[in-house]
Amino acid sequence: MTNPTDFIVQLKQQFFNDADAMAEKAFKSVEITNFGLYAASHSFYAYLDGFLKQFEAFVIQQNQKIDCKRGCASCCYQAVFMSPFEAIYLAENIRKHLSSEAQSDVKKRILGKKEATEKMTASEYLKYRHVCPLLDEKNGSCIMHEYRPVACRIYLSGDVKSCLIQHENPDKDELFAKLYALPLQVGRAYCEGINQFFANRNLKVQEIKFENVLFIALENEKAAEEWISGNALFETQYSETDFELFERFRNRPGLA
Repeated sequence: MTNPTDFIVQLKQQFFNDADAMAEKAFKSVEITNFGLYAASHSFYAYLDGFLKQFEAFVIQQNQKIDCKRGCASCCYQAVFMSPFEAIYLAENIRKHLSSEAQSDVKKRILGKKEATEKMTASEYLKYRHVCPLLDEKNGSCIMHEYRPVACRIYLSGDVKSCLIQHENPDKDELFAKLYALPLQVGRAYCEGINQFFANRNLKVQEIKFENVLFIALENEKAAEEWISGNALFETQYSETDFELFERFRNRPGLA
């Protein structure tokens, strides 16, 4: 009988390999272009979403539940990290789908959060609670839900009360939302596989703070071209302590 831990390790490796293979197929014998990057990002997310739908069906079959739903948004106030390709894809769709007025409002909110967090230590930042610039607080929904990053897609809770407790007690490190481990681990491996492909093409793939990377991608309409050409415009110099804390946060184990 397969050990559950071994199964997850194998599945993570499969998703890492699948992501790298998808990228290889998307850009086989061709240069990475803006259009190609947007199309590939759409395919990456569609593949991951297919797995998450299957996982949700499995959870229901096991007489368990996923409490995430429209209007439940406590997770939209905590730290999120995003890869350059995700920020480029998200920024492009913000420009494509939001009015000029709405884009201006989003940019102001992104800048406000960016400025509020710039001088924080890593520990302070991870405990900071501030609304995501893309959250519509009136109905508790993401205005760019279809284009949200991997970190948001794989955050699936089995107990909404645990999410609220974590949200209301950011200083208590022992309190975690009861998240499903499999989507977290597989999703991270999947994103790592995509980033590994880009890294092999000598592109910079560091995951940085959501508001920082999205601000750059929105402010610079040529960000995609510059990143594809190898420009390090999305890189941030973290201290060793900051990097360790951020990595620990991103790799929190699921509790369910």
